[in-house]
Amino acid sequence: MVFFNASTRLGGVSLNAAFQLLTSWSLRLQGVPTLHIACRSGLLPCPLGTDREHLMEPLSCRECIAQSDHIYRGADVRWLPPQPPDRTWSRL
Repeated sequence: MVFFNASTRLGGVSLNAAFQLLTSWSLRLQGVPTLHIACRSGLLPCPLGTDREHLMEPLSCRECIAQSDHIYRGADVRWLPPQPPDRTWSRL
């Protein structure tokens, strides 16, 4: 089962992210192989971190990555590294 949640966090966990995380944990506990696709500054533009009033402002990736490192600890994770937007979407 592959999980990708682009609405997970910037500092907290959204309701959608919580359901996704609980679902993945439940499947893992049942022995179902799971894979998480997680961003490591690879989503440009970021659906969460882009300030629509100031598009050129740096993204708030550090907090998001730290939380991903924590909640996906022990899971099979593939990280999306920084890259041009057209390449990110083709990889997904």
